[in-house]
Amino acid sequence: MENPRQYLTRTYLGERTTGYQAALGCRYRCTFCGVAAMYRGKTALPPAARLEQDLAFLKHRLGVDGIQFYDHNFFDREVDMVPLLEILAKFELPWWCFARSDALVNLSESSWALVKKSRLRMAYIGAESPSDWLLHDIRKGTRADQTLAAVETCRAHGVIPELSFMLAPPQDPEGETERTFEFIRTIKRVHPATEVMIYIYTPLPQRRDSRNASALRMEREMRDCAGNPVAFPQSAAGWAEPQWLAYWCHQDAPWLSARLRRRIVDFTTVLGCRFPTVMDIRASAWGKSALRALASWRYRFQRYDDPWELRVSRKFIRQWDPRVMSL
Repeated sequence: MENPRQYLTRTYLGERTTGYQAALGCRYRCTFCGVAAMYRGKTALPPAARLEQDLAFLKHRLGVDGIQFYDHNFFDREVDMVPLLEILAKFELPWWCFARSDALVNLSESSWALVKKSRLRMAYIGAESPSDWLLHDIRKGTRADQTLAAVETCRAHGVIPELSFMLAPPQDPEGETERTFEFIRTIKRVHPATEVMIYIYTPLPQRRDSRNASALRMEREMRDCAGNPVAFPQSAAGWAEPQWLAYWCHQDAPWLSARLRRRIVDFTTVLGCRFPTVMDIRASAWGKSALRALASWRYRFQRYDDPWELRVSRKFIRQWDPRVMSL
């Protein structure tokens, strides 16, 4: 490659940020996750020596000053993480990664000291839901109380948690969506800097030989808004149709009513304006302040419906959407 520096980009992590993947796979088997379907509970960790060699090249040869780790689950077993954290602490490059709430909560203080020295800026955590029954059904392996504990732990150690939530499960789309909205508000009270990513819950079709009886049962019981059974496409061409493209991009689902779909969009608009993402380094400070002020009364009084003034303002104050553009 003639000039690899041309691919380094300015982000909130640094002036010359790069993407990097140290490990492949994930040992968890969450039923909604494509990584679980692809790797089936297996993960391959890198040797610490290779990570050290690569970081030395990136920092000293290319001038990299920020790293976005694409590992499917960076924080896992502490005994496996410590050698990698020691390398990261040596280079002190601001970084971002995927993580699990239970892993972060159970980290020892000595490991958190390494995390701090390594300059971890943000950890993307799949919170998914405030309902433990749903977390159990999707085989997430975490609980809602661990999400709150992870938020508090991250705040105590100077890390911004970036939480993703899946709204509107087919069992009770409206009720679960409203419970998630209130859970997000609770989290914002605990740690206002917490980033929130909102998606529609779109479970993947299960293999017929799957041992996850609850996921198979849920799939059989799925109904669209008209009460008809949901029939997933059986071909690649079927999945490429617009309604299913929106489905696997977590933007829509057959059981979402038009009213609920609008409710989710409106809440996301108010939340995003009230708490502009720190990752948006392109929007001006005055623009973010203006959006915060405009959205403050709606967020405070939970008046999310039809935030027309925010939609108009966003035409002039462009906001960066991390769900679409990453860092």
